[in-house]
Amino acid sequence: MKKNFKNFFYIILFFLLLISKSHSNTLKLECYELFDKIKENWKTQELYNLQFLNFVDFGFELATDENNDFEVKKSKNGNYVIGAITDQNIYGDIISGDELISIGGVKSKYIIINKKNRFDYFEELKDVEIFVFSRNGRKFERELKKLERMKQEESISIDIKSINSIDIKNTSYNLKLNYQISNDWDVKTENLNFGKIAVNTLIFKNKDDEWVQSICNKIPVETMIDLRFPYPGSTISLENTTSNNSNLIKNHLNLWVYDNRVGDDLEDEESFAQIEFSSLGSYTILNKFNLKSFPFDKQTLQLKFKSEQRHLDNELRASDQTHDNLKNFIANSDLNGWNFIDYKVYNTIESNPINGDHSSSVLVVELDLERESSYYLYKIIFPIFLILMVCWSVVWVDPKELEARLTITIVCLLSLIAYNFVIDSELPKLDYLTVLDWIVLISYIYATIPNFISVISFRLIKTNKILLNKIESLSKKYGASSYILLVIFIVFLNANFNSEFSSSAISWMAGR
Repeated sequence: MKKNFKNFFYIILFFLLLISKSHSNTLKLECYELFDKIKENWKTQELYNLQFLNFVDFGFELATDENNDFEVKKSKNGNYVIGAITDQNIYGDIISGDELISIGGVKSKYIIINKKNRFDYFEELKDVEIFVFSRNGRKFERELKKLERMKQEESISIDIKSINSIDIKNTSYNLKLNYQISNDWDVKTENLNFGKIAVNTLIFKNKDDEWVQSICNKIPVETMIDLRFPYPGSTISLENTTSNNSNLIKNHLNLWVYDNRVGDDLEDEESFAQIEFSSLGSYTILNKFNLKSFPFDKQTLQLKFKSEQRHLDNELRASDQTHDNLKNFIANSDLNGWNFIDYKVYNTIESNPINGDHSSSVLVVELDLERESSYYLYKIIFPIFLILMVCWSVVWVDPKELEARLTITIVCLLSLIAYNFVIDSELPKLDYLTVLDWIVLISYIYATIPNFISVISFRLIKTNKILLNKIESLSKKYGASSYILLVIFIVFLNANFNSEFSSSAISWMAGR
């Protein structure tokens, strides 16, 4: 028995060594050579430096149109549209989506700005310019100063693989997410030597005197941490996540070098190195839900990346690939009980609640979706209607049959209470009433009225037959019909006063 156990132990050890060896072989020798150079030259070559880019603007950038090859976006009126706000001092005063009417008295529709000169155009303007904006048809004027600063730009590519579940009761949703954050290091940039070292190490001549390159894929994050190297995404966090299982999240780094010697078509022969942080995992994200229109509601799932650095030093961007990925997700996603409608990607600035002077760049992805309400229509609302119709059918029973009338109405009331437990099991404890809550509440009231009518009618049989006939007549005419009209009126009010969170099932009532 001991011998068999020993053999089993050696077999397991052999497979573990084999797996470890295969993992170590994913990185080529040139990659380890590069790691050694980083360690040796970390201080003397200042390899801890990041690449900063020069930005010139007036506190805002122009939006791009992802549906038109990312050209500068224009409104229906032919005016340019404001995109990201880059200066926290004007944040909130000028917002994304505002129209740019004129610059220095020149109407924007007569100014030629495209994706090639959208950043250079502001450099040609004066240090102070008068801008006229428009928001919801209201024009306003601002005098803005030209801003020039150096900051790091980190591009995030987001690929939502699936939305696994939406937990309304616990105000969260679960998704499988793959995202990449990349940084570049140009060879010719002053005081930025990593690009030069990486290109010279990973691009070399082979035995046939041909230029070849090595690619370093799936570098463990711990390797860069040990080398004290500022890898992409090290200061970026995914916000509002609950405690996640680290075994369900896989992170690694990829390193590529680009050079014309190995077939890359680069302008001005400017070689560069690129490091990409890649993460694939399952996350549970806390999310705010507005349930006033439930079960005819429309919700927004928010995904937020936040930089720990100051906004003046670090700005997050969504890559072009992000828009392609989100379009594909919206078109092909399938989540039971929900329909995906659209998405939004935008930049924002958030102030530190402790230190208001420290503002951070935030990249937000929002997914708009609406609930499929047919389940609630057929299995809850329609049966409630039937129960109320049965309840009000007692007005056609002889008023003398008090016991028969009360039996029907009380059974109907108990049935409504049972449905209330079903609804409560799906929703959190809210400080407001949803559409379905209003329907149930009105149903309770209308289910109790026939009880009182039955008792009153029974007492009026001997005392006042004229009043009895009048009550019975009005009950038959307006009892059930007024209930139906009141329910429709509740839905109509919600569609008009809470239209932003109402699905297409009732939004037509608001004329949208």
